[in-house]
Amino acid sequence: MPVIRCANIEDAAGIARVRAESWRTAYRGIVSDEFLDAIDVSEWSERQRRNMANTPPELVSFVANVEEEVVGWTVGGPNRDTESAYTGELYAIYLLPEYQRHGIGRKLTAATAIWLIGEGLHSMIVWTLAETGRPDVSTKLWEASTFRNDKPKSAALGCRKYPMAGQI
Repeated sequence: MPVIRCANIEDAAGIARVRAESWRTAYRGIVSDEFLDAIDVSEWSERQRRNMANTPPELVSFVANVEEEVVGWTVGGPNRDTESAYTGELYAIYLLPEYQRHGIGRKLTAATAIWLIGEGLHSMIVWTLAETGRPDVSTKLWEASTFRNDKPKSAALGCRKYPMAGQI
């Protein structure tokens, strides 16, 4: 049974590992292998630690723990698109592949949404790559959460741009 709790700086290495493994699984075949294979978990861990040490109070980060191991992570806050009708944004959600499709992503998303509502942000958007290597996982999470597609945009990863879809 996963424990969902607010993340702290001691979770930085676990969060970095979850992100790296999620990226390598979800984006393999979409993002270049060279880019994915070059992910340095220790570098991501240090960046995560710095980010968490300087997190503004309007952001929240949750982790899912199983037997004291970080297996999932979310971060959310005010929508970065100030022209959007949606007040909140789920900036990121990542789960270790072996913990996907067990309801943990839904629990992390719910914890983030509840926190955002408590901050007066009553609607939420999340941006995902329009195509993932695991559409069965990403699409089903958003469908199960009654999210729907919003206006498209793109994200640069390495030297290439990838289409994104907003899920609201």
